[in-house]
Amino acid sequence: MSKERFNWKFEYMAKDLIETTQKKIQYHREREKTWNTDYLKALDDLKELGVDIRTYQVTGGEMADIVVDPQRKEYLQLCFNKKEDHRKEAEAYEMYLRAFELNKEEKLVLGVEDIFYFGL
Repeated sequence: MSKERFNWKFEYMAKDLIETTQKKIQYHREREKTWNTDYLKALDDLKELGVDIRTYQVTGGEMADIVVDPQRKEYLQLCFNKKEDHRKEAEAYEMYLRAFELNKEEKLVLGVEDIFYFGL
């Protein structure tokens, strides 16, 4: 299998990348919103159902220990991470979109990975 394809270069006008970049932004902003909704729900669930306070009798009184449902905590972290990943991706595409819109007539040389990244 030839690895020459990794060295291929293609010319695109910046204006031809605007629409696909807008679609990438829309995708990541929608995913960010979905994961944020899931994050807020998971946070509420953890507050409501995932924390258990256990009390123990000790000399001179009582001691409390807080126990967190590890699965709920793990899912909360997953939601947060996914939300942040999509936010960062959307911001990167928004940066590229601004560059393309400001330089529509600029010829760009893209490699195979660039074509994949922009969904061409």
